[in-house]
Amino acid sequence: MKKNLFALVLLVLGFGLFQSCDETKDAINDLATFDVNYDLPAVQFELDSLNFKATEVVLAETTISVNIDSILNANNVSSGALEGATFTKITVSILSPDGANFDFVENMRISAAFLADFSDEVQLAATGTIEDGSTTVDFIFENNDLTTYLQAEQFHTRLYGTLNGPVPFGLVGMEWLSTVQITIAPLN
Repeated sequence: MKKNLFALVLLVLGFGLFQSCDETKDAINDLATFDVNYDLPAVQFELDSLNFKATEVVLAETTISVNIDSILNANNVSSGALEGATFTKITVSILSPDGANFDFVENMRISAAFLADFSDEVQLAATGTIEDGSTTVDFIFENNDLTTYLQAEQFHTRLYGTLNGPVPFGLVGMEWLSTVQITIAPLN
């Protein structure tokens, strides 16, 4: 700890000798910037075999709001700015019934929108082809910058699935989990 503090003092002094005040302040702010992993609320939903046939359908939809101030407080920062946000993980899993798998789903994708009618939606991630027998599917990120969405008061997300046949059980319970890495820059 003492070595790190000493190195930081030397770095600040070095910046002060060779850079302007603004450059020094920017360098110190860059050193203070930190990342936080944040789990978005889990979305649990059921597919009813009577409502879903072979085609692309909306499997789940949710509205998300992230309180940046609570994230700052949880990290002992009084004020700060959101510098960036990206997904680190998105998965969808089958919870029930026992023995159910994604063999009836060809692929899935996730989109986000500011408007509740999704007229401005942007695709964020997709699965590609789902392997036979899978009970959990990981998504591949396509448009991974969530900064503008997290800066908004709220945004909307949809999970689409392309079914390759009927849902094989009366009800299939599923869960959609997402983790975001948020970059915070403390403000003076």
